[in-house]
Amino acid sequence: MNVIATYLAVCGGAAAGAQVARGAVRGAARLAQGDTKGALAEAAGGLAAPVASAARQLAGLAEDVRRAAAALTLQRGSTESAATTAGPNGPPRRRRSPAAAAHSAA
Repeated sequence: MNVIATYLAVCGGAAAGAQVARGAVRGAARLAQGDTKGALAEAAGGLAAPVASAARQLAGLAEDVRRAAAALTLQRGSTESAATTAGPNGPPRRRRSPAAAAHSAA
C-alpha cells in the first residue's frame, strides 16, 4: 500500500506543481510586457488550476460510479431469481376458486 500511496503523491504533486509553474511562467511573461493585472491573473490561475483539475476528475469519477451502478442495476433486474422477487412471504400463491373452497369445506 505504501508504494501506491507514494506513487499517487509523487505523480499528483508533479502534476499540480507543473500547473502552478505554468501559471507563474505565464504571469512572468505578462509582467515583462508591463501587464501587472494580467500577470496577477495568470499567477492566480496557476494556483487554482490543480483545484479545478481535481474537481473535474472527481466529477468524472462520480459519473463513472453512476453509470456502473445503473448498469449493475439493469443487469441484476434481468437475472434475479424468482425467490428474490417473490417478496418476504415467499412466492405468490394462487387463490382458490369459490367452488373449490366450498367443495373442500364440505
